[in-house]
Amino acid sequence: MGRTRRRLLAAIPLLLCLAATMAHAQQEQLFRNSWFWGLHAGTTAIGTPAHSTTQAGTVGAEWMITRTDGGLYVSYDQASFSRTAGIADPSASNGTRPVALHDLRTVSIGGVAFPWHSGHFRPYAGLGYALSLIGSADIQPDSLNTPVPSGLGSTVDDARSRSSVFALAGAQWQISRTAIFAQASFIPSSSQFLVTKPITSITAGVRYNFGTSIAGQ
Repeated sequence: MGRTRRRLLAAIPLLLCLAATMAHAQQEQLFRNSWFWGLHAGTTAIGTPAHSTTQAGTVGAEWMITRTDGGLYVSYDQASFSRTAGIADPSASNGTRPVALHDLRTVSIGGVAFPWHSGHFRPYAGLGYALSLIGSADIQPDSLNTPVPSGLGSTVDDARSRSSVFALAGAQWQISRTAIFAQASFIPSSSQFLVTKPITSITAGVRYNFGTSIAGQ
């Protein structure tokens, strides 16, 4: 009886090690070659020449396809705000025509890399291409109420949208098929866009693994 008990006690570390290895393998299987769909919310820094940079509430949805150490990231974000920008107009009283801006919509697509992981924790970084669009941009009267020149509307429409590179960095904590994450994204400034200052978003959310991204598995 004593010998059997000693054997059982000696086997406990091996069983615990085997259980941990199996759990780790299962966790890896639930990350690699998977389709993740997610929702996130947070804040976006919006800045124009007429206003200093302020924060705008942001919501979004995303889709991520993973491989072993990388993947594809696609997202849609909407930042809700009301700000005043300006566009060059020689006929205006101070040479700048005010433009009222409302909301910012951004579609992003890029590649992500997962350089290492520790248990359930997995940091990542990415680089890609973003298309940003101001929801509405309405030309306003200047201080002297001078007439708006013809053609200025087309100029404003052109400055409502822009395409640019973007950078992404974040980390997720995954248990089974569910991952909680936080991330930051950055779009550089552009003088050709009505939001002239860099656009930085900080969001957090949840992703869920809906299954394999490899056909036949």
